[in-house]
Amino acid sequence: MKRVLPRAATGLAFLVLTVALAAPIPARAQTFPTGPVRIVLPFATGGALDVMARAVAASMTATLGQSVFVESRPGGNSVIGTRAVARAAPDGHTILIQATAFLVVPAMMPSTPTYDPLKEFAPISNVSLVSQVLVVPPSSAAKTTAEFIALAKARPGALNYGSGGAGTSAHMAAELLMRQAGLQLVHVPYKGNAPALVDLLGGRLDLMFDNIPSLLQHIAAGRLRPLGVTSLKRSPLLTEVPAISETVPGYEASIFQGLFAPAGTPPAVLARLHAAVVRFTDDPANKERFAQQGTLLEGSVSPQAFATRLAADSEKWVGIVREAGIRAE
Repeated sequence: MKRVLPRAATGLAFLVLTVALAAPIPARAQTFPTGPVRIVLPFATGGALDVMARAVAASMTATLGQSVFVESRPGGNSVIGTRAVARAAPDGHTILIQATAFLVVPAMMPSTPTYDPLKEFAPISNVSLVSQVLVVPPSSAAKTTAEFIALAKARPGALNYGSGGAGTSAHMAAELLMRQAGLQLVHVPYKGNAPALVDLLGGRLDLMFDNIPSLLQHIAAGRLRPLGVTSLKRSPLLTEVPAISETVPGYEASIFQGLFAPAGTPPAVLARLHAAVVRFTDDPANKERFAQQGTLLEGSVSPQAFATRLAADSEKWVGIVREAGIRAE
């Protein structure tokens, strides 16, 4: 005779089955990572972001107990590697390292399929901030940022500046200064910062922004005059050079470097990755090492805090791209 379970017993059995089926989901988050973690670098190897990615990977390998490695996937103004991460499984085993240009590339390529930096990715943490410096030839009449602004206002459209191309950090730093200080400068784009620097040293350009380490030897030799740094505070590499914000309140054009996971990555996995990044950025030896390269290690308080910063940065930089009509070359 077939035995019929009481209704209460049937309900209890269903509840037990439901809990058993749900259990593996949080368990996966708790045991993350279950295999190697890949950091996708959407640029060629050898650059500053590559150096940072490999340092982070080595630290995270020790923290997470799994191999963390860097894979370079350059191309398409960083779109190829970036989109690959957006389409990866949202399990934390494929993540992205990117910089400030990550936010503006889609706005610079409106007719090309790219990605949505705020919707297709889950921010993990900021890793570092890189400051630039505004420099002029020693023959320039400007010896301070204030004097430069006065000179530029007296000669609207007469001063030119070089950059490594449209949408680069140097270009965006100059565009931001023009808007906040009310200047008219002429942009001369080059295929990289190096040829622009050659023309600046040769007196064919009036000014330029570039990463501090790239210009230190020329500043020390007196071949270039530094007027101001783009971080909110002075750089430990150029302690005597004021921040531009001391003259133009609120000005900041630091370059962030950060880590991202595909959208939909579980919060517990993001928290584990975030903790591993912060362990790297808070290490005094790491801080000293990168400070000597002009880079401030600064992890985010939380993934949510990083997301808030990204939203604010996106509004600022994308607004400039659209207002100035900047397009990828």
